[in-house]
Amino acid sequence: MGFEDELWDGFDTVLKQSVDGKVFVDKLAAWYQKRAALEREYAKKLRKLSEVKEADMGSLQRCWEAVTAQTQRTAQLHLENAEKVSQSCEAQLAEFVKATAAQRSSLMSNGKTLLKELKVAGHKKQTASESLSQAKKKLDDNEAELERATFNNNVKQADKLGKHKQSLQKSLEKAQGSFQDASQRYVDTHVRVWDVEMPKVLQLFEIMERSRIKAVQNVFRGFGSLLVAFSFDAVGGVIVQAADSVQDDADIQEFIQTKRTGAVKPGVDDANRLYSNPASSFTPAPGPAASPSADAAGSKPKSRSTSLFRRKKSVQKGTSGSGPTSHDSA
Repeated sequence: MGFEDELWDGFDTVLKQSVDGKVFVDKLAAWYQKRAALEREYAKKLRKLSEVKEADMGSLQRCWEAVTAQTQRTAQLHLENAEKVSQSCEAQLAEFVKATAAQRSSLMSNGKTLLKELKVAGHKKQTASESLSQAKKKLDDNEAELERATFNNNVKQADKLGKHKQSLQKSLEKAQGSFQDASQRYVDTHVRVWDVEMPKVLQLFEIMERSRIKAVQNVFRGFGSLLVAFSFDAVGGVIVQAADSVQDDADIQEFIQTKRTGAVKPGVDDANRLYSNPASSFTPAPGPAASPSADAAGSKPKSRSTSLFRRKKSVQKGTSGSGPTSHDSA
């Protein structure tokens, strides 16, 4: 199991590891640059020391000349070692950073873009859901006012509200369509991001991380071999042994285990439930001829004005032959 499975929701974590890993390689290259500079400086001082002239006689003179000659040879070996450190260590690390810079930047941009697109799609669905709720509320309020105007025999007001109801029904149908479109776009974006594009991004990040581990391992091993060849067998051998113990699989799994959230990747059903609204199941009436009670059936509880109308009608039913009083009409 790799990044795309275990760290499906960890783009920022994976990106940080990649950036931090690049910084580590940069610092390592700088370290080897300083190491090579120290070798050159030491070689320069050894060479200068080998040029000291002292005179004696016989075998002592010949021994002294051997000491200075070997000091000069040692200086040359350190100079050669400095060049090897620069080429085999510093240059290889710098090349890795250069070779992966464009891909790292592209993956970072792609991942951020995908998350932004998902966020935008979710926001649009939320906005559409809120607009649908508002449209539904306006129609409910209109129906309550229309019912009250009809009850009070206010023909002019009822006619005005009836015409406005048609407009509100069209607005509700439009809001319903917008919500359905936004919902579908969010589901499509959700599937594309989590099931198609983001796994590719994370998989490529894992490949890059493995190549980084291998590159650094090779540099460590090469540096240890240089020291062995330079007769520092004990020191170089320890470094080579440490480099041989590097395991990219183990490092990758350790990173996954320490960074995984354990969250379950959301499916299409989760995407559908996001910002879902009861009004999304509302089916508007085919035309103005439908009664207010039929239009509002199964949508939401009656408004206060509608309940008031029911109570008035109940009271009026118990009053023989009398129309609504001025108090009732208030």
